[in-house]
Amino acid sequence: MKNLVALIFCFVTFSFLAQTISKDSIYVIKKANGVELIGKLISDDGREVLLMTDKMGKVYISKSDIISMKLIEEGDMVNGEYIEEGPFTTRYSFTTNAFPIKQGENYAMINLYGPEIHFAVTDRLNLGVMTTWYGSPFALAGKYTLPTNMKKNLNFSIGGIAGSSGFLMNFKGYGALGFGIGTIGTRKLNASIGLGYSHFSSFGGKELVKSGTYTRDTSTFIVNYDYEKVKSGTTGGLAISAGGFAKIGKKTGFVMDFLYLNMTNKTIENNFVYSNTYIYDPIGNAYSESVDVTKNENQSYATHVLIVMPGIRVQGKENSAFQFNLSGVSLRFSNPDAFFNGSLTFPLPSFSWFYKF
Repeated sequence: MKNLVALIFCFVTFSFLAQTISKDSIYVIKKANGVELIGKLISDDGREVLLMTDKMGKVYISKSDIISMKLIEEGDMVNGEYIEEGPFTTRYSFTTNAFPIKQGENYAMINLYGPEIHFAVTDRLNLGVMTTWYGSPFALAGKYTLPTNMKKNLNFSIGGIAGSSGFLMNFKGYGALGFGIGTIGTRKLNASIGLGYSHFSSFGGKELVKSGTYTRDTSTFIVNYDYEKVKSGTTGGLAISAGGFAKIGKKTGFVMDFLYLNMTNKTIENNFVYSNTYIYDPIGNAYSESVDVTKNENQSYATHVLIVMPGIRVQGKENSAFQFNLSGVSLRFSNPDAFFNGSLTFPLPSFSWFYKF
């Protein structure tokens, strides 16, 4: 009995000490009038909290005036100023990192070319939808952050993007990208590297009705026939990404994004000539002749794409941010039959808006 009483006493004492230690932690408190206070929590009786601040000393705050109260973790302070993580710390510009979207911090990203929506299914599984303002093409994205017992600041994730050409090309084009990413650091200061493989397929249009003049024996015949040309292509290859983010102020962060694609393009062209062929002799008589021809042409060439995207992210509010990237794009083609063959480099500025919902 004495041992039981002693055990209960120790448990109660430990719980009391644990509560006391937690109240010595540093908190950031936001009031309804927009005032933000940072200090050591002295007490919390359910109606008001007592905070020890560096500038004003002890401050009593009514719980009814508080809209948020958050424990400050290591790394949340920069030069004595509290820096929020924000809901957009899971990505850079075009690429993403290994951090998961936290539940309740879903976000939308609006670019000049179209919108994106990303949300958390679980604490580790994220899904998203990306498209253009035309609604085509569109893609579904997924990412799963792997649990790790290694260092606290080391995270890994796997994911993929699968899409369709949509209304363009009558839904005949499709593609996918699978990737793995490793990220080191915190949500306020990190660097990532990713490795993936892409595959895209497309189908071209058709050309109907082609005429020709042919000579048989010593007579000239005008041949009119219908034919169909179908052109299809596939593109795929290695994808390498690298990115980083550094919070440089309360509302400002530096973003760096890098993407390299080494793709092999394969084109197959099939020509089908059907039997509705008419041959006219010199005096106007028409003869029917069956002609079936299939011609296959295969081409293969490489394309290298390098995109470098440094930028600045400004988060004026907790639920929104604006990002500007001065991107540089470098393309290199090795297709001798293409309109352009060689290297091409050009700037591509981009603007993005983030919204938490």
